[in-house]
Amino acid sequence: MDYWREYGSEGLPEGAKNPFLDPAARKAVYMAIDEEAIVKKIMGGAATVAQQFLAPVHEGYSPKIKRFPYDPEGARKILEDLGYGDKDGDGWLELPTKDGKRVPFELRIDAPNDRYLNDAQIAQAMASMLRKIGIKAEVNAVPKKVFFPNMTKGHFTLYIAGWGSMDSINTMLSMFHSKDPEGLYGRFNRQRYHNPEVDALIEKAASTFDPTERDALLQQAMEIAMVQDVAYIPLHYENVIAGVAKGIDFSPRPDEYLHAFEAKKQ
Repeated sequence: MDYWREYGSEGLPEGAKNPFLDPAARKAVYMAIDEEAIVKKIMGGAATVAQQFLAPVHEGYSPKIKRFPYDPEGARKILEDLGYGDKDGDGWLELPTKDGKRVPFELRIDAPNDRYLNDAQIAQAMASMLRKIGIKAEVNAVPKKVFFPNMTKGHFTLYIAGWGSMDSINTMLSMFHSKDPEGLYGRFNRQRYHNPEVDALIEKAASTFDPTERDALLQQAMEIAMVQDVAYIPLHYENVIAGVAKGIDFSPRPDEYLHAFEAKKQ
């Protein structure tokens, strides 16, 4: 989600103020998404509803974090309280523009259509859910070879993507640490999330050898980023599905890597 450009965010009407600079607006979108329904109806149960970026098997997963409740009425009220109410009575929330006008709260959701399980369908479901709270959402689903370069260039306001977590330090440095001029941190922090306290916790964890202390530092960073700042809107953890021939003993890995040496004859 773009929360670094006050104006000119590419998935909003031209000249409209970007509401997502405010964590409350990000929380409203989060609360408008019925992830239980997505997992059940679109994923066919082949996923687990997520509460945070890291899955329970990873260091830094915090059991304290609970998913914000699905509450479309509450989500709309948050946006109305922020000043984005429907003043002309046409059913759509409104955004202020640079020149003092108000325009319908239109939002483009970008997604790949060939990278994740049911990715385009998930985006369509999210758009439908956002329309129910007064956001005029539409979907731009394109092949991954087009999608990822566009996202890297910042051509988005809200997009759907996944992350195959390896070690948690790498994930936190890449996705939650602010970008630095040398390109060492925040490599995939496309929305330019920045919280100095989170940066400091991640850096301290990266230089901490004690696993218990390191886990506690990462959990603290995750709690600030996901609950206080709503840095990301978690959807679900996809099941890793693999076809295995008869006579072969093999279990897929949570990081999606395929190692031939891990397959054995029964």
